[in-house]
Amino acid sequence: MAIDSSNLSIPRKILIILYGLLAAAAVVLLVPLCALVVGIAFTFANQTMHWFDLGETESWLGIIFALYALYAGIVIGPVVWWRFCAKRLALSQRQNKIGTTAVAAIFAIVCLWVLHGEQAITNNISLEAVADDGRFVLAQSSPSGSSALYKIETSTGAASRLTSMPSGYEGDATISPDGLQVAFTYSNDERNHTIMLTDLSGKNTKPLLREGGNDSWPQFSRDGKTIYFMRTTGVASGAGFDLFSTSLDGKIVTRLTHQHFSFNGGPYLQAAPAVSSDGSQLLLTSNDSLRLYSLASLNQQPTSVAFRLPNSPPSPLYVSAYFSPDDRNIVFMAAAEGKDGYEYDAYRGDPTSRDVQRITNNNGYASDFRVSTGGKKAVFLKWKLSRFQKLPRGFQLQLMDMQSGTVIPLRFAGLPQ
Repeated sequence: MAIDSSNLSIPRKILIILYGLLAAAAVVLLVPLCALVVGIAFTFANQTMHWFDLGETESWLGIIFALYALYAGIVIGPVVWWRFCAKRLALSQRQNKIGTTAVAAIFAIVCLWVLHGEQAITNNISLEAVADDGRFVLAQSSPSGSSALYKIETSTGAASRLTSMPSGYEGDATISPDGLQVAFTYSNDERNHTIMLTDLSGKNTKPLLREGGNDSWPQFSRDGKTIYFMRTTGVASGAGFDLFSTSLDGKIVTRLTHQHFSFNGGPYLQAAPAVSSDGSQLLLTSNDSLRLYSLASLNQQPTSVAFRLPNSPPSPLYVSAYFSPDDRNIVFMAAAEGKDGYEYDAYRGDPTSRDVQRITNNNGYASDFRVSTGGKKAVFLKWKLSRFQKLPRGFQLQLMDMQSGTVIPLRFAGLPQ
């Protein structure tokens, strides 16, 4: 016998609606939970049967299943709520269908909005260097199993491939003070890297050094006459690295340190090492510290430079650091506590007094802070994060004048997606 909803009291109708909400909540919770169990079971079965090579995704498969099941539950739960209530409130078949369609459509749109807001970035870009006059920026793009250097004209935003090197791995680029030459590393196997030298046309590309070695992070000196670089040293490949220098013709190579800096120990470098203008000091940026080494007295213990930053997190987080043009200060990017997480800004600090001047404000999450060889310009990436998980889903290239602190957002096009 059909129920006449007009005979139901208001408390009874409210109770039906609340029961419907409980049913919807159960669906929203149970669907991801079941998906989590299925994902974990599939992971264990895959590990046993070796069906698919999932890589790092295998560790997160259950959570991934549960996450997307939750998105589905956002749609299914409200539909269950409506159907539950419509039946017990004795709505007509037409009202039931119209309501079901409307609820499903509304929450499908909500689900798509959430999914779109959580979509992480797909193209992998990292900034390498900026010319001292700010005319162009070098960026590395790694779309699929390789990496290439691109030159971005700041006046037009046009991005073009720097060299015509064959398939391989290009990176660690640095620009000469006059903006006419680029030094970078190249490898065809991502293990043994060679330093290359080229002009801005990218047509006159050649190895810098005649001798072999696994070399990385070339940096022009301020006068443009020397290139500093790191070379793998130690009794075994990958045991450590040290600082070397060479003339632009690559004929004279000088070893400057015997520290065997470790990639996996302390310090783990976050950015290319920086050498002072007079060549007397080496500055290394690790994740939680800045360290100064004397190149004039190699037996001297390094100095850990700990700047007092406003709202600094419990453990410092540095992006990269450089000497100022007069070598009196250190310019760097580091994290501070913000209302929505860490905020990264550029600072100028005196390593003696530890006094700090803030150069930028309200960057939010930022990365790839790169200062030009002459110290006049800098670039960094300012990131847009997803709505809920706070995953990187977009970025904007920022060009900064180090004298005034003025930051200009740049648009560009031409990098592979």
